[in-house]
Amino acid sequence: MVYFTNPASRTKQIYANTPRESNRLMFTLHSGSPAILKKHNVLQAFLCFSDVSCLFYKTGITFSWVEFRSADAYAKASNLLLPMTTSTGVWELHTFKDFNMAKIPKDPFPHQILLESNEMPTSLENLIIVKDFFKKFGEVHL
Repeated sequence: MVYFTNPASRTKQIYANTPRESNRLMFTLHSGSPAILKKHNVLQAFLCFSDVSCLFYKTGITFSWVEFRSADAYAKASNLLLPMTTSTGVWELHTFKDFNMAKIPKDPFPHQILLESNEMPTSLENLIIVKDFFKKFGEVHL
């Protein structure tokens, strides 16, 4: 379900099952501490691609999204490890398509796995659990 807001009337209209084109990329913190990564640092990293229309990020979280004004910037920033260095630390962000907005192909991407679980811990412990599981099948880079 997609919500569109009309600012003039301040009312919400609901359009069920309406596809929405978006230049939204999801990103996850690949390395570095989320406790000291600030929103303006993340914004600076994404501005190298183009104008960012919207960035959702709060210090301390490891998963969020950014939306670009142009499809070209979206394409350039998609599926990257984006290094960031500031005076307080070094991080890497991994960008990927928003699975809620994208049409997932019949044949999945050979290098990405989407995991959904209510039982996984929300700390760095989940990375260890996932890495140990997938080591059975080959080399794993987190």
